[in-house]
Amino acid sequence: MTIFSTARKTAIATIAALAVITAGATVAPTQAQAGNKLAGALIGGAIIGGLIGIASQNRYAPTYRTCHTQWETRYNSYGQPYSVQVQYC
Repeated sequence: MTIFSTARKTAIATIAALAVITAGATVAPTQAQAGNKLAGALIGGAIIGGLIGIASQNRYAPTYRTCHTQWETRYNSYGQPYSVQVQYC
């Protein structure tokens, strides 16, 4: 894991936590809505948890490179040709 992917995951988690805190601070239920706190908390937690889970997934599938070898003609410092097998990936 590179430092960039770690920093990206940390930034996403920080933004999600700030969004939850901000949403909780701005929405103050009235007394008539006080009974729905638990349901709202569960639904909100499920939504935020799902977003964090989706954001932290590795979206890059492994790619398998095919390598092949071939003979190449090269020349030494005296101009004499020689063959060498080179691998390309």
